[in-house]
Amino acid sequence: MDSFSNTSSMSSNCSNSNNNNNQLIKITIYGVIFIIVIIIIYYIFKILYNKNNKDTIIFYLAEQCSCCNKLKTFINNCKKQNKVNIIIVKEKEMTKKEKKRITIFPSAVRYSDNKLAEGEADVKKLVKQTLAKSNIEYFDINADVDSITDNSNNKINFYLDDKSQFINNIINLNNNQSLYNLQIINKNNINQTDTDFSGNKINTFPTAVRQSDKYTYEGYNDVLSLLEEIFNIQIFEETINFYVADWCDHCEKIEPYIKELKHKEQAKVKINIINFNNMTKKEKEDIHGYPAVMRIKDKKIGIGKLKIEEIVNEVLSTNVEGFTTNNFNDTIQFYVADWCYYSQIILPYIEEYKKQQNVVNVEIIYDKDVPSDLQLDGYPVAIRKSDNRKEYGNNDIFKLMNETLEKYNKKQEKQEIQEIQEIQEIQDENAIIVFLAEWCPHCQNFKPQLNEIIKTKTNVKIVDSKDITPDLQKYVEGYPCALKVSDKTSAVGASEILKMINSVNNKPDDKVNYIFVYSNNCKYSEMIIPKWYDFKMYVTDNNLNINLLEYESNDLDNLSNNYKSQLVGFPTLFVNENEKYEGYDDIIKYLNKLSL
Repeated sequence: MDSFSNTSSMSSNCSNSNNNNNQLIKITIYGVIFIIVIIIIYYIFKILYNKNNKDTIIFYLAEQCSCCNKLKTFINNCKKQNKVNIIIVKEKEMTKKEKKRITIFPSAVRYSDNKLAEGEADVKKLVKQTLAKSNIEYFDINADVDSITDNSNNKINFYLDDKSQFINNIINLNNNQSLYNLQIINKNNINQTDTDFSGNKINTFPTAVRQSDKYTYEGYNDVLSLLEEIFNIQIFEETINFYVADWCDHCEKIEPYIKELKHKEQAKVKINIINFNNMTKKEKEDIHGYPAVMRIKDKKIGIGKLKIEEIVNEVLSTNVEGFTTNNFNDTIQFYVADWCYYSQIILPYIEEYKKQQNVVNVEIIYDKDVPSDLQLDGYPVAIRKSDNRKEYGNNDIFKLMNETLEKYNKKQEKQEIQEIQEIQEIQDENAIIVFLAEWCPHCQNFKPQLNEIIKTKTNVKIVDSKDITPDLQKYVEGYPCALKVSDKTSAVGASEILKMINSVNNKPDDKVNYIFVYSNNCKYSEMIIPKWYDFKMYVTDNNLNINLLEYESNDLDNLSNNYKSQLVGFPTLFVNENEKYEGYDDIIKYLNKLSL
């Protein structure tokens, strides 16, 4: 009986266990089905939600940024269209995390994919891409939303003269691609109501006045940039960027000439003026002095007035005057005639003479413009103003040109070198004067290295910007800058200055000896070796007048006794025989002081 009872009990327990297992399986299956249903519902909801949901763009703006202020109209028009969510974050409201990421104003971040756009052009591009991505029918955001029904608010007036009529052709070819109401007004048809938004009469040609953002575009560059924007076409062959800074005196002097170029230059080169405050991090790394220019096509950079003029003339294939100040000593007037065979032969030489020197002012006058009271016996003829000397025929004209140039070059060089030596109390004609400014970060980075050089180069002298006399000011083309007294040539930027310093008195006995002594068994020696090799590359790349020697602890036979007697441990760096740096910390500190 007990046996039967136990068997029955065991059978009952097995049955309960099977039931529990079946229930667990059912619960698991139902749970999986429930999760799958939830996932399906989630994705259906997400698809439906995204179909109707607007993306969000966060704009980062700074109060003092002119590009940010210009972009505000664009942002307001975005808000009016109600196609994307707009969030504006001011510079002072940014979090620490945002400040690390945002390095230029204006910038924008698209919330959906965290994409960052920097600068006015890229910000606008991001907005347009966002609208296209959302399958929104895009119309030009630069126009107010009301302009779809109100053509007066979507209107752009173009004021053209005879020289700018090619703009008329661009508009006629592309007008069907724009939603703007474009009006072309000839200079001769301007009336009293034709003014910009400040109420000023239109005096610059070409000029464009856009109603939607109440903005006036003056000169070829600005007007053609506007046409590129509204038609989405490429007009300019290439682009050059000018970099200026508010604290740079030379930038202030050169900026009017840049703006004049923007007004004059037609459809060849796009000219941008970029302030230090609006430069990208990459641009600040590439530009080491101000004013500066960069040719975008090949990333060629010029710092200082002469280098800027060189690149601008190369890009424009013409001689642009005004970037450098010419104090002419004399003037030669050349009288020529189109019909004269000998005039046509000498004309190219006169043009070359004009370009290659800045001592003699050259004036070319054609026969139809000769004053009636001036009696000439033939063509070509040259008259020197200082002594009214007159020469006929190509041979005698060439002699006059060469004699005049030689006369003033020798006189000017001798006088200027004497003036510079007297002002700076310099006896050595091979002296180099380095101009630094306290407000210039590149100067402050370069100064420690320069101080080290001065210890061995007695012909190098530092002059602070506030101590520059008017006589020296004309040689300063930017900061940092150096003047070689012997030929009055200038160098701008640390690397160019180093090359100049090492080109003067570059004798073997002038060389600085850097002797690095180390041990393969010393961990601090191993740690410093990569830095030592960086230093060697730096010396080679900059062609510095330095002897680099290194000795391992097991190979000190060739080390001079003067150095051996001072050696007490590893690693050690000797600079000539009068300086010694011991241990990892001191050597690294010294090399870092040289901005390596």
